[in-house]
Amino acid sequence: MSWRRIKLIFQREIRDQMRDRRTLFMIVILPLLLYPAMGVGMVRMLLSFQEQPRTVVVLGESELPKHPHLIEPAKAGEEGPRRFVKGWFRLYSDAEKLDVYTESMLPQAGNADADAKQRQLLADAKRIRQKYEQREKLKSTPGRTKAEIELVNRQLGVLFSTSRIQVLIIVPDGFGGNIAEVNRLLRERSGDSEAIPDYGRPIIMHNKADKKSQIAYRRVANAVSAWEQGILSERLSAAHLPATMTTPVNAEAVDLAQVEDISQSLWSVLFPALLIIMSVTGAFYPAIDLAAGEKERGTLWPLRLAPLTRSQFELGKFVAVFSGGSIAVVLNLASVRTWLAIKAGELRGMLGTLVGSIG
Repeated sequence: MSWRRIKLIFQREIRDQMRDRRTLFMIVILPLLLYPAMGVGMVRMLLSFQEQPRTVVVLGESELPKHPHLIEPAKAGEEGPRRFVKGWFRLYSDAEKLDVYTESMLPQAGNADADAKQRQLLADAKRIRQKYEQREKLKSTPGRTKAEIELVNRQLGVLFSTSRIQVLIIVPDGFGGNIAEVNRLLRERSGDSEAIPDYGRPIIMHNKADKKSQIAYRRVANAVSAWEQGILSERLSAAHLPATMTTPVNAEAVDLAQVEDISQSLWSVLFPALLIIMSVTGAFYPAIDLAAGEKERGTLWPLRLAPLTRSQFELGKFVAVFSGGSIAVVLNLASVRTWLAIKAGELRGMLGTLVGSIG
């Protein structure tokens, strides 16, 4: 086999590829632009998506326990949505990312547009509650078919998804009074377990298929869980019992991962996949141009008249295609290395914020 002839084919194909703007863009320009755009733009986009306030509607706010508060008490003259108590969040800033609307906001005079929005949200929430109650009644009614229940369930899902509500909390009647009664019985140590009333519990509705609703639900669920622990702590304190009574094991989980470790783990999964895609892309366009493209241009058959064997001809083209993919991989690695070195501090900070908000 004449390597000189293979080299001539290789040089010819490389020169042709250097004249093709599309191939040069995919092999040289795109790798240099992809990672800066992805590394900074994508993380900023995720952070921006996480920071947007989500809409939470609470029906039956007056039935919540008066202490401790789940929702910050309304202030005189205050307009706009309310907030959950910051103390129930691991990150206080998460409280500012949830706009809470309640029925007590309706009598307040304020901006006409804002008032209309509040009325629409609460009207949608009440329709969702009615449909939910209809579904639960059907489930408890003998003789109802599964198809009937499924129809109402689909209607309930459509009502929720078409509203602008990300999370709906329904507080049952008498919930706060029942909590206070249980606290009184435990404090006075009167009666047995049968004297403790069995009462309805709040319902938190969300749409798992909607990313906005999923983010809002995670924050609301964490806040409600912390609020519940606050109620339990007060109950135990009133009964002169230790706060650790309900958690005899309560194993503490210690996470030793640093922000740098988390970011390295993230990029170690993401970049190999991108490198494979970019290497294939870098070889894809030269392969098309050296085969189908050359046939369309009518330059393939004159080349085949040269004194070359088929193996020499194919090997020369293969080396040219392989070189295009290799150049793309090298430029990808160089782009990653350069931009990580330049933006290491900024990316570390953004990833830390993102991981903290998700966690």
